[in-house]
Amino acid sequence: MDAVIRTIPYSYTKVIGRIRHQLTQVTRHNGAHDLEGVPVSADEAWGHLPPHGRGKLRELDAVHGLYEIRVNGTLRYELRRPLPLRIDVVVDRGPDSATEVRVFVDGAQAQFSAVHTHVVDPGAGGADHAWMQEHTALDDSVPGAVAARVGGLARFYHERSVCAHPDCAAESATDAQGCPAGAPPANREEAPNAAAGRAAGVPVKDVDVRYARARVGGVEFDGREIRTGQSRRVFRYRDHNGAEQTTAAYALLPPTP
Repeated sequence: MDAVIRTIPYSYTKVIGRIRHQLTQVTRHNGAHDLEGVPVSADEAWGHLPPHGRGKLRELDAVHGLYEIRVNGTLRYELRRPLPLRIDVVVDRGPDSATEVRVFVDGAQAQFSAVHTHVVDPGAGGADHAWMQEHTALDDSVPGAVAARVGGLARFYHERSVCAHPDCAAESATDAQGCPAGAPPANREEAPNAAAGRAAGVPVKDVDVRYARARVGGVEFDGREIRTGQSRRVFRYRDHNGAEQTTAAYALLPPTP
């Protein structure tokens, strides 16, 4: 089935603007037998459209992204824009070796210099303060959206554990409402030993707790709900093997009558 040629009205300013932004190749053709054309600047072609000229913008093949500006019976410009790219990412997560990432664009492996890999994996050692700083201290060449994503993940993993570093301690000294951490809001039940702990100089993160029962992975545990940096709350408990665990994925259960 032949492609349908469609003329794009001049009033479709957003469509025309998008096409102009996306085109990658412009060639000038003179006569019906000039199939290859001569590469020219985009400005030359667009200069023939209103209000500066009387050319017509036509869509020759929407699937392959081919357009033309028809000026008259012999002169025309072909405009080509790229098709949406297919990107495949292959991650080789070797259990005893480093993680290897390969990126393929439209089926071809991308050049190494064009691929920048950011792995956020706290691993068995946990997300201590040094690990968090390493993953948030990215250089200026990293795009803002990428840096925000990597830094946000690093801080999320780090905040799931209690950190005694002075920076984290200062950050957690005030909660989200601006209240001193030593004075929990009225709707938060304070652990019985909290006041004594503060008086003895115990770090705030270890005393701003409440004993609670929570459901973790469908199983109920008795433990403590603890506030970490940026007012995030985590649940600390002992599993069936007696090992202490900390999780941010839990559901508090109502207190036992």
